[in-house]
Order: sequence, then structure tokens, then C-alpha cells
Amino acid sequence: MELKKILAAVLCTSMLVSTASVFASAANSRPDFASRIESRFENPSMEQRPAARWWMAEGLHTDETIRESIRELYDYGFGAVEFVTLDESEYLDDATYAWGSEEWIHDSQLVVEECTKLGMGVSFTSGTHWSTSNLVSINPDEEAASQELGYRTIDLAPGETYDGVLPQAELTENATKIRLVKVTAAKVAKATESGATNLESDSLTDVTDLATQNPDGSWSIRYTAPSDGSYTLFAFWQYGTSESYKPAISNSYTINYYSKEGANALIDYWEKTVLTPELRELIKENGNVTMFMDSLELNPKGIDNTGNLWSKDYLNEFQSRRGYDVSEYLPVLIMSEYKFNMPRVYPYTLDDAELATKVRNDLYQTNTELYMENCLDVIREWLHEFNITLRAQNSYGKELEISTPAKSLDFVETESLAFATDLDSFRGQSGAAHLYDKVYSSETNAIMYGDYKYSNNYLCQAIYTQFASGIQKTVTHGYSSAFGPEDNCTWPGYEGMMPMFSERYNKRQPNAIDYPAVWGEHIARLQSVLMQGISQMDIGILRTDYVYCKTRHRAFPREDHQNQNYLRQHKGYYWEDTSLQDTGYTYDYFSPYLLQDEDITCENGIVQADSVGYKALILYQEELPLESAKVLYEWAKDGLPVVIVDGTTVEDIFDGAIKTNKSAAITTGSNDGKDAELAEVMAQIKALDTVKTVKTQAQAKDALQSLGVKPRAEFVQPNQKLLTTMRKAEDATYLYVYHYMYEDTDNYTGQISVEGIYKPYTYDTWSNNVEEIGAYSYSDGRTVLNVDIAPGEVVVFALDPNDKAAKTVIETENVEKVTVENGKFVLQVPQSGAAAVRYSDGSTDQVTAEVPDDITLNQWNLTVESWEPGDKVTRTEDRGTGHSSTEVTYTTNKVQIEVGRTALIPWKDIEQVGPTVSGVGTYSNTFTLPDSWSAQNRLVFQADSFCGGTAAVFVNGKQVDVNIDTCTADLTGVVTPGENTIEVRVTSSLRNKFLPEGYPGWSNYIPDFADYGMTGSVTLAAYTAVAVEETDTPSSSDTPSTSEPEPSTSQPDNSSETGASQPSTGDNTAMIFVGSILLLLTGAATLVFKKRKMH
Repeated sequence: MELKKILAAVLCTSMLVSTASVFASAANSRPDFASRIESRFENPSMEQRPAARWWMAEGLHTDETIRESIRELYDYGFGAVEFVTLDESEYLDDATYAWGSEEWIHDSQLVVEECTKLGMGVSFTSGTHWSTSNLVSINPDEEAASQELGYRTIDLAPGETYDGVLPQAELTENATKIRLVKVTAAKVAKATESGATNLESDSLTDVTDLATQNPDGSWSIRYTAPSDGSYTLFAFWQYGTSESYKPAISNSYTINYYSKEGANALIDYWEKTVLTPELRELIKENGNVTMFMDSLELNPKGIDNTGNLWSKDYLNEFQSRRGYDVSEYLPVLIMSEYKFNMPRVYPYTLDDAELATKVRNDLYQTNTELYMENCLDVIREWLHEFNITLRAQNSYGKELEISTPAKSLDFVETESLAFATDLDSFRGQSGAAHLYDKVYSSETNAIMYGDYKYSNNYLCQAIYTQFASGIQKTVTHGYSSAFGPEDNCTWPGYEGMMPMFSERYNKRQPNAIDYPAVWGEHIARLQSVLMQGISQMDIGILRTDYVYCKTRHRAFPREDHQNQNYLRQHKGYYWEDTSLQDTGYTYDYFSPYLLQDEDITCENGIVQADSVGYKALILYQEELPLESAKVLYEWAKDGLPVVIVDGTTVEDIFDGAIKTNKSAAITTGSNDGKDAELAEVMAQIKALDTVKTVKTQAQAKDALQSLGVKPRAEFVQPNQKLLTTMRKAEDATYLYVYHYMYEDTDNYTGQISVEGIYKPYTYDTWSNNVEEIGAYSYSDGRTVLNVDIAPGEVVVFALDPNDKAAKTVIETENVEKVTVENGKFVLQVPQSGAAAVRYSDGSTDQVTAEVPDDITLNQWNLTVESWEPGDKVTRTEDRGTGHSSTEVTYTTNKVQIEVGRTALIPWKDIEQVGPTVSGVGTYSNTFTLPDSWSAQNRLVFQADSFCGGTAAVFVNGKQVDVNIDTCTADLTGVVTPGENTIEVRVTSSLRNKFLPEGYPGWSNYIPDFADYGMTGSVTLAAYTAVAVEETDTPSSSDTPSTSEPEPSTSQPDNSSETGASQPSTGDNTAMIFVGSILLLLTGAATLVFKKRKMH
């Protein structure tokens, strides 16, 4: 029998509790915790705010434009700019404006100066363009410049002799010098199924000693192939790649990432040319300056390249680190048709394929160590002398391990483009970022063929997904000034980045009017939350990846790559099974090599107990270094839970290329001859009580549970809707919850069980409002939170570890939400009549309330401001340097379309507007509240959809905070009895405006006309707030119960009618009866106003 029927049977009196005095005094008696949280996040610091990548038109911009642009970003709420020069050499003179010119150096200093005045941070790129660190002060023949290993071959029949000059690799465009590295001979076996040439392992021979140098610098060799088969001679050469980038005053060559000479050349150039005394003072004053190194678009350029970058001492470095000479194995390190963003193809392999793989792994591990020690560490140490930090998108793009270089950085960065905004890809770097407690940022919303195409909501989903992965800071891709070169600027303004990549976060966008609310408040506050204290992750999954895939976006349709990615298909690239994720476990990937770092420790069964706090480790990859296994054994022996997958697993490592692991930890992965010793250590590990062995990934969850490892934030009902991440500070724990299935139509309702006893609050990042929760429960030392979350919405719980409730509300009827105000439970009653709650101590409260009717507003007055091309505006500057600079932009005509009274349908379906209009719509209306409206009543605006645009709500001329994700706003504080006015402003993208004539950046991916505006219906939902029993007066106990039954998996029906009378609170028999029935019903009240699917 439903609760409403029980109430109808036992209600005998009616009582309405007056709460006006509660609400009048609540503001003056808020908990210190709530006030402290609001104060903490009201105005996030510049370091906590999002940053913007700013594409500058070389050094062309006038001082006025630079100051104007920085002020614009500041006003939007951005905390830093990362400025990079784009190649405009087709329209501008390189000597005058390119990287390294006086104009560029002047503009760079002005950027730092203006940012410093406003307290904003600054990021320099480590060269022109973005792809590499590069310099105009070096040439390809120097070791400081990027070097490659090339090769040529000589095929020999059995017993054939070659006596002649060794063929040289063809030099790259601007290289003039070449150095012989090694000559290797190998016996050719039959080809493999893949078409690769098999070489016999035992035949590999270093024959360099047979070569002699000629007077002209060439090399000759006399070599006779053995008679037992066909042989190939390989001649390996080192020479400069000649890789350079524009714009620059001269060729700006990529530095050598594997030699200290490259890093030292960069240091020398910056100290002598860039860091003027004035700039050094500005940097010191600013205090938030970084050097940024983008993803590694490093390429060998020669037609005879092996795909490998090189340095003169590479072979010595390899031998000292790996313990053997790799010279004879060089043929199996050759990659064909090498490109940084393509799968690696090896034209030569060995009859012992496992040996070939191990040698390649050793090469990549050596690359990684040289990259860290000779490049990142050198540059970072130097930067710190100037109070500059180093941020980098490390490793991906080259054969470098993805996680270990994080130690050499101050900030770890990833990107949404390369990884298709996919959670599993972001985990590759998050593990090391968490282990070393580094801020993890992302270059966000670069979408191929996506400029001006996507809605604000769609772009925000990428940010929310990133936050759920552990990313803490957004660097938007990107910003460009309105002004640019006359020959390369059209309406709505200078593009900067190639038109094919999104986005332009600036005033040309209609939704820019709401950037202060979206970026300066909501996103900035979320980032501030995610930078508090330390990250708390549950599981570390050990995996090494030397060729981390950065082209995940290519696997999905251009138009909807985000909602079709692996996350939303409920699978992973690496750890494929999602049952851990679906239960609430949070996990990262990191290389087992990190276990060998003395800075990574395990105490009391917790990895990095003073920070990220992994509660268990999982092994599934075949490869595990012996030294790492020994560390793991000691940790597991001392109490660390470990799960080992002793069965076949597969990984999608690169654009569908599958790696199969026969079992976990069966090889060191290196050509070190230690596999047998590894097997002995693994046998010892598996024998420990803290270790479980499973056959499949799907069995890992039960294994963890049997070891006593539960998620810190466990989903009481396993689901494929929610993601969480947790931060722990001294005085608060923060739980971020995201409904990642943003295209669903229904809210997710359920419970999350959080480890520990807390007093919970919700924190609204849109309004900066903290609200104490009244409806939750305690169970077995955990706090069970109720969630009612819309698709695509994020919710933040602020949990007070220093307080707990004497009792809580665990069930409701006709109650929308339960909060605590002025020490009393306050019920938000949505319908007139009876409402009831049950408390954790078994007692109940029943009240009756009069609730004004909801108001439906389906007809509105609408004016659409259509954004259209305007006039050209010219801006000229003469700084007295012998030339003047001229740049242009175009104004936007904002044409008012008076629609008049209309139903809430998309603009494209309104006759006066049509499908080709983009801009801003203003909806106006009036509504009347009854004269009885009082301080007890609350009113919530609920729109079906803003069509993905931004929105602002004004009532009686006052702007109220609006949750743009859920299309809701609390109007309580601004409404009055009688007539009220309401205005809703909704923005669009520029997509529909560009569609008729086409936008060059969309190529063949032409979108359909989008829906714009406020659509569906609008309801003003009325509630009556009723204060009931005080929170600190439990009926039967002074402490919260820890033995309550687990909350039910269902939710109460809060929409049904309730009885109109109130039972006597002294009728214990009736209360026992009611309580017994309530135990059969659900155990949670909803925490938030009912929300609708976002659009």
C-alpha cells in the first residue's frame, strides 16, 4: 500500500507549520562550513580560472588590439592567455612581423605587461607555430637541431661480395653533413604474413669495423655474404631532419629532444634574445608565467629515414641504460612511411618476433629517459631560475612512454581533439599527474571541421567529461582578436587558427554575452573545486604505452564524435570492461616503471597515502619490469591489495590496432634475459593473501570486493550514467558527479555511498550557493547521498568531515527536496495537502501545506536579434620603427526581428525568422502570483530547452542565476505577490548564419540547420517550504545510525496526490504502522528540483 493511502487512513488533524521566522533568520545563522565554502569559491583565483589559447597574427596586431583583446578575455573570466603566432607569411613580411622580429618581441612583452596589470597568467610557446620547440639560431647540421637516423641497404646473394662505397641516405632539404652510425649485416628469411621481411636473429652482425672512410668523406666496405643464404647490408646514417616551422624571421629548426645540446641552445637563445631585462622584471612581477610545449609533432624528414630521431651519443646512452649494444638490432627498429600520427609499421622483423618487440621497447624506454633528462629536466630547471614553470603535452606523437615524463613537468596537459574527449584516453596521463600531484590541464574543444558549428552545451560536455577524468584546468582552443591582416580577414573577424578547427571564444559569438557566467563563474568554480586538496582515486592499473594513440577522433563521425566515443559506448580502449567504472571505482593508468621511483611510496596498503591514495593495483599487461615486480612484492607483502588478470586481454592501442596480452606480467618487456626471474617473483606475489588472481577483467570487481577494496564513492545501484571524481582537503571533501549520457531524456535517480561519515552539502557553481542537505543516510561508516541528476548535468557535493547529523531524513512523501536551515529540516512541498517524512531514528513528521498552483507559460513575446555582416573597420599603428601596421575587422549588424506573441518553437520554424538566422533571442512575459504569496513560498523557472545555447533570466528587472545545463532558475528572491515580469535571453551559435553560403572550415562535413531558442514549455513551479523538527534532537539516539538497511534501488513517487489531514504525532501505533510500510518503500528524498533533459 502506498504511503499516501496510509496517511489517508491515519490522518486525524491538520497542521501547517509556520516557517517565516526560520527563513528570516536563516541567513544570519548559516553553518560556518557553508559560509566558508561560498567564500572560498565566490571569486576563483586566476590560477584556478580557465586559460585561452590566443592565435596571434604574427606581430601585426596593434597595441590597441592587444590591450583590447586581453581585457576582453579578462572580462569573460579567463585567468591566463597562452599566445602563439600563426603563419600569415602569405600576407605579411616575415622579417617585419614573424617570430623573432622586433614587432613580435614587442608584442610578446606587451602581452605580459597587460596581463600582469590585470593579474592574469601568461604562457609562452617554446617556439613559433605550436608543433615543436624550435629556434632560428641553429641549423640542421648542429647536434642542437633535430637529428634523424636514416639508412640504405645492399642486398647480397649467398656468398656474394660487395666491395664499394656505402650508399648514403639522402640528406634533407637544408642539411649538408652526414655521419655514419653503424653497418649491420643480416640473413634474410621468408617474409611474414604482414609482408615484413624476416631476419634471422642469430645472423645479425655489426660489421662497421669493415668500413673505411675515404678522403672525400664517403665510406667504403668490403663484405662477403655467408653462403648459407641471402643477406642484406644496412648502412645507418645520422643527419639533420631540417624540420622547421613558420612564421619566423628565418628557418626556425626543431631542437634535438634527445640531446642536452638542443635544450641548451633553446636556453641560450631565450636568455640572449627573448628575456630582456624589462621582460624578466615583468615575469617576476606576474608570478604566473609558464612555457608551453605542445604535443610532439616531431618528424624525420628524409626519404631514407628509419622513423627514429637520433643523437650522436645515442648508442652509448642505450648501452649504459639497457645493458647491451643495440647496433646489430638496428634493422628491426626501422619504421616505414613514418608519420607522427600514424600507426608504426616495421618492414623488418626477426624470426624471434618476441625479441624484436623487446628491442623496440628498449629503444622507446631509452627515448623516454633521454626526453626527460636531456630536454624536459634541463629546460624546467632553467625556467625555475626565472620563476617560470613548464607545462607540456608530453610524449604523445613520438615513441615515448606516456606517463613517466610527468615527473619532469610542473603541469601535465592533454587535449580533447587527439583523444576524442574519451575518458579512457585521458587516464593515460592522469595516473602520473595524480601520483606526482601535478595540475592536469587540457587543450579543449579543438574539433576538426567544427568551427561555429556546435552549441555551448555540446562544448561544455567535453569539459565535464574531462573533469570526470581528473583534468582540473581548461585551456580553450581558442581565441583570436577581431582584427587581422586585411587579405585574410572576413566577417565575423580574424580567424587565427585554420578555419577547420573550432572554436572562437570571443565577442563575435552571440553566446559571448554569457561568457562571464559560463567561464568566469561556473567553469572557474568547478576548476577551483577540482584544485582543492588532493585527488582521491581508488585503483591504479599498471600499463606501459610507448606509442600513445593521439588520433582517436578519426574513428568517429565528424558531426557527433563526442556522443559516439568509447565512453558513451560503455567500453574502454585499454581496460575494456567497464564494470569497475559502473560500480563507482575510479582508476588511472600509469607505467610500472614508476614503482621504481623513490618518490612513489606505499604505506599501510595505500599507494601515495598522503595524496592520491590508490587502494589497490591491477596488472593485466604482459610486460612488467623485474625491478617493478620486486617493489610490488614488497608492497603487497605489507598489505597492498593487488589483482592480477591471469588470462587473455586485448587493448585497442592505435586506430583499431589490437594488442593481445596472453596473461599479466609474463615478461619484463625488455631484452634483459630476466623473464625467468620475473616468473619467480610473480609466483611469490600470487601466493600472498593480499593478492587475487582472476581470468578476466570482468572478475576484477569481485576480486577487489573480496580484498575489502570498495570505491570511495560507490554507486549503490551500478549504472552506465554517472562518473565521479573526488578531492580531499583538510576541512572538506568534494565529490564531483557527472551524468555523462547527455543525450538521454530522463534524469538519473539513485544513491552514492561515500566512504566516511560527513555532513553533506550541495554546492551550486552557477550561483555559488551552498545548501545543507537534509535527506541522506549513514550506513556502515559511510554516508549515503541521494542523487537526482539530469543528463549532461554536473553536481558538486561539499562534505564536512568534522560534523555529522544526529538524524537525517530517509524517506519522503509529497516532498521535492529536504534542506536544513537554521537548524531545522525544511521540506519543499510541491503540492497542496499532506506531506510526510521519516527520519533515521524511526520517527516521522507529517504536515499539511497550501501550495500555489504552478504557472505554465507557453506563449511569449519574442524579439530575435539577427547577427549579420557589417562594415570593414581599419586600424593603423606607427610605432616609429620605420613602418606602419594596418589591420582590419568587420562590424556585426544586429538587426531586430519583432516576432511578437509566439509558441515556444525553434527560430527556424518561425515565419518571421527562418532557418538562416543566428543571434540572440529575447523572450518576455508576465505572470501573477496570489496575494497570499509569502516567505514560505518558492518559485522555480523550468524550461524544456535552450537548444544548447546560453541563457539569462531577468525577473522584475533583476537578473537571477540560471543553471544553463538544466534550464532552471530559482526566482524566489525576486518575485512579489501580484503581477511580475520575466525576460529570458537565449543565444545561438553562428552555424545557421553560415549555412546558406557555406563556411570554408566545414569541408565536406556540412551540418543541418540547428534548432535555436527556448523551446517546448516553460513552467514556474511553486513550492511551499515547511520547517519541521530540529536536526539535533533525535528521538532515540545521539549519534547517527550505522546499521540502517541499504537504501532501496527505487525512488518514491513524489507526483501523486496526498491526503489533506495530519496525524497526531502522539499516535505511536499509527507511527509504527506507517514506519513499517515506509521500510518497504524507497529510502531517499530527491535533493534538487526536478530537472528536465538539457538541450
